[in-house]
Amino acid sequence: MTRGGFREHLARHLSLRMRLAMGTALLLLAVGGLQVLFINWAVRKALPPVIQMGFFMVVPGNYPYSSRLLPIFPGKEEASPPGPVTWYQVPNIMRQAEQNLQEQVLQAVQRLSLLSLLVTALVGGAATYWLSGRALQPVRALSHAVARVDADRLHTRVAVPPARDEVRNLAEAFNDLLDRLETAFLQQQRFVSDAAHELRTPLATLQASLEVLHLSPAATDPATEASLAAMARTLHRMETMVEHLLLLARGEPQTRREPVLLAPLVEAILDDLHPLAAEHEVQLALQGEADLEVLGDETLLAVALRNLVDNAVRYNQPGGQVIVSLAVQGPWAVVRIADTGPGIPDDEQARVFDRFYRGAAARARHQTGSGLGLPLAQHLIHLHQGRLDLTSTPGQGTIVTVFLPRHRDATLAH
Repeated sequence: MTRGGFREHLARHLSLRMRLAMGTALLLLAVGGLQVLFINWAVRKALPPVIQMGFFMVVPGNYPYSSRLLPIFPGKEEASPPGPVTWYQVPNIMRQAEQNLQEQVLQAVQRLSLLSLLVTALVGGAATYWLSGRALQPVRALSHAVARVDADRLHTRVAVPPARDEVRNLAEAFNDLLDRLETAFLQQQRFVSDAAHELRTPLATLQASLEVLHLSPAATDPATEASLAAMARTLHRMETMVEHLLLLARGEPQTRREPVLLAPLVEAILDDLHPLAAEHEVQLALQGEADLEVLGDETLLAVALRNLVDNAVRYNQPGGQVIVSLAVQGPWAVVRIADTGPGIPDDEQARVFDRFYRGAAARARHQTGSGLGLPLAQHLIHLHQGRLDLTSTPGQGTIVTVFLPRHRDATLAH
């Protein structure tokens, strides 16, 4: 592994706090190692040399001191000491004892130096870990606050710390960004809402005109009847799109928090979609928990689940099935909608929740969808603090799984 690759590996697997602590410990080890080498060299130089010659002389001392030994070193002339001098031969064992003593001193210095080096590195690393944790605490708080902000809660602002430091500047910059984003989203919602409201009147006029044409004698002509049917399908698609746009433009509507039994709700949706399923030769089935209950807005949940089942029916194949199953998974109420359709290509799965996106299969089959059904369902599920997952295998079908907090665990955001 290269040096750059090793650094990237550490950055991916270690937190900034741990990297700071490890970096400080390694730096202390490097600097302390140089100090240990210098101390050992200085101690070795400071120790007196071992007696090299085999003789020494004894000079009588004055009371209360005893006689002192004056070693004779090679190449060094000693001044003649006062008084009588007695010469003795130095035993080899004395020279060896002095040499051993110096080696013991050097080894003790080395052990103490290495021990102090390790203690310094450990204490320095631990202190850096603790101090960096205190210093990064505002950053963690800011990160948690930022994570709670999404497209449905742009009014949320992160707390600005009182200290005038880099974290305060970051928090203020992020709040300024949220201000601009919220303004842009509000302008977009107002535009969509105004446009949808303006479209309602002409669509109602067109619907009335079509109903009048259906009652006229000319409607019995096969060509005219086919044209009127095509116009009716297009008009229905436009009306559905307008209703979805209005619901999306509401942003985060005030949801009623009341217990909702999912089984009766899904049964009503399947009954309502039975004619559509018969038209597409698709069988509908419900299985699983009968008493599964969530806390939420029954109307909005019905819109979300209906859109999901509607999609599963429309993009199925003749003789196929749509099975809705209800289950419990920990704190979640799980609604699983599985179809036996052609599936969604891998390159399209990431875009199915984009607004107005219609896949190649929908365009090829001339389906009248608006491209807003799945985005709207996802939006409404998020309002209930749930999530929506989609898995699809081309040639086998698609499974959409809705996770909603169960009644005893559900706490909806205001």
